[in-house]
Amino acid sequence: MKLSTKYFISIGIIIILLSVFALATFPKSIENKTYNNIRYINSYAKCGHETEKDQTVPTTVFDTEKIKRDFPEYNAKISGNVLELTQRHNNYCERHYFAYLKDNVITIIRLNDNFTLRQFNIVPDVLTESELKSLKSGVELFDTYELTNFIEDYSS
Repeated sequence: MKLSTKYFISIGIIIILLSVFALATFPKSIENKTYNNIRYINSYAKCGHETEKDQTVPTTVFDTEKIKRDFPEYNAKISGNVLELTQRHNNYCERHYFAYLKDNVITIIRLNDNFTLRQFNIVPDVLTESELKSLKSGVELFDTYELTNFIEDYSS
């Protein structure tokens, strides 16, 4: 059986078309792509929250080595035309607080870094026994709304 030139040309065209299709549908990699939008995502293990911050930067060509060098603490992925950089923290996000009473002073700290946000004196005689017990054990405040309400309730 003799194979014709047309047969080999047809097979060649099919191989070329399959190669082009494979390249067109191959997942985008980070290699040598140009981005001017970077999204920083911080994920917090203790509270499960995520924060996002978008940043527009001068158009930059990124490759895997540049990302590893410039952002060593982040995991990188592409989402559309945005370079997403995710960092996982084994802590709370900045919206979690802890308030406690010691020596007639209420102290409020931010849980992720133990930063003291505020301290104020109280008169324990105006509090109920359960409020005193709760404040001495400490009260966790889960967002700025709870924080604001707590400060209004106890600082006035």
